[in-house]
Amino acid sequence: MKNLSLLSVLCILALLLSPSVKLYADSPLQRVAGNDRYQTATQISQKGWPDKSAYVIIATGQNFADALCAAPLSQKYNCPILLNIKENLLSSTKKEIQRLEAKNAVIIGGTGAISENVEKELKATGLSCTRISGEDRFDTSAKIAEKLDFNGEVCVATGLNFPDAISISSIATQKGMPVLLTMTYKCPQSVKDYIKNKNITAAYIVGSDDVVSDGVAGNFPHVKRLQGNDIAMIPIWL
Repeated sequence: MKNLSLLSVLCILALLLSPSVKLYADSPLQRVAGNDRYQTATQISQKGWPDKSAYVIIATGQNFADALCAAPLSQKYNCPILLNIKENLLSSTKKEIQRLEAKNAVIIGGTGAISENVEKELKATGLSCTRISGEDRFDTSAKIAEKLDFNGEVCVATGLNFPDAISISSIATQKGMPVLLTMTYKCPQSVKDYIKNKNITAAYIVGSDDVVSDGVAGNFPHVKRLQGNDIAMIPIWL
């Protein structure tokens, strides 16, 4: 159930940042829901993109890391994140792609997350498919970052659990910042390679030293650590 709630939130990030959605303080409560996380993702897509979308992002609904890091990419392409299982293209996902009249699918993660069979089924519907993947979730986060328009800011969060990363992801999406995942005491080489020779003006380290160590933070210039007594507390001035 934790992953279900989290992955639904990730898809909602794209919904909230869709230009077709306007929120007002006095609006009545609205619930967007399906029978499971996959159908909830399609319901979110229908709410945020009632007409068409040239792109769709396909990510696994069985873990959090890929969909989370893909949130800023959904802002770049102004498209929904649709969740899918590893083995085959779900009928609900396929129907939503057809409703959107999408032409391009960006698959997040390797074949261990979204199989070649799913990619073949996507191509069979006429989609042009691009896969963004690395050797692991840390490498994949760096690969996604490479597809974003670098604006000088990055955020860094643990890839071992989701609360800190999800806390920063809405702001990261809004600002087009990559969400780079790291281990607690070791900065992945792929992340080091990504930031190499980049003029980073702000690196937001999410979480305390026992989540992302000072040693890892030392790989980044202009560090601003965001932390609370439990999960990350993101200041409104970010």
